[in-house]
Amino acid sequence: MSIQLNNVEFCYSKATQKNILSIDSWSTTVGDRQFIYGPSGCGKSTLLNIIGGILKPTTGTVSVLGESLDKMNSHQRNRFRANNIGYIFQQFNLINYLNAEENIQLAHHFSSRKKTTKVRDKIHYLLSDLNIKSDDWSRPVGMLSVGQQQRIAIARAFVNSPQLLIADEPTSALDEVSTNNFMSQLSTLCKEHHTTLLFVSHDTRLKHHFNHVHEFSQINSKKEQ
Repeated sequence: MSIQLNNVEFCYSKATQKNILSIDSWSTTVGDRQFIYGPSGCGKSTLLNIIGGILKPTTGTVSVLGESLDKMNSHQRNRFRANNIGYIFQQFNLINYLNAEENIQLAHHFSSRKKTTKVRDKIHYLLSDLNIKSDDWSRPVGMLSVGQQQRIAIARAFVNSPQLLIADEPTSALDEVSTNNFMSQLSTLCKEHHTTLLFVSHDTRLKHHFNHVHEFSQINSKKEQ
């Protein structure tokens, strides 16, 4: 299994005793392209943060790539995420004053993978493969278009060859043409790298890009405490 959740519950405040997440059991296998949809505020991002090790469940077990995240401390989860999980955020979270190469290099810096000169070759390969012109590699990303920034965000997510890629509403600010281009490029890279994709959105028009589709309420099915 790539992801396995069992009896996972999460609440932000023990005082309220109101669970944001209550999941009996949910799993994905290696190489899956999973799409989870639901309205804003329903808990989709919280689920991703649990799987990505940003948050720890209140109760339950979280296994990702064979490792028990619920048994790790914060430092261990951060290291595991840097080494094994790529993340594409809704607003991309690029550093505007750094250029494309520097943004991607920074993601590699935080992993514990062996640092070699070959990483620069990989960055150049990813940028070229995603149709970013070499003249734009050294420009601050804040000067680039949204379309260019989204492709740089994809390259950053793949620089450490992640086994799992998490995407949190990354197409919400894109038009239909840009969205289709983004999904095509993302799907191609996931297939090439044999990367499991977990993608959440409120936009159900994206469903045809995935081989597994879930409404969030089907996963988060328990009643609140």
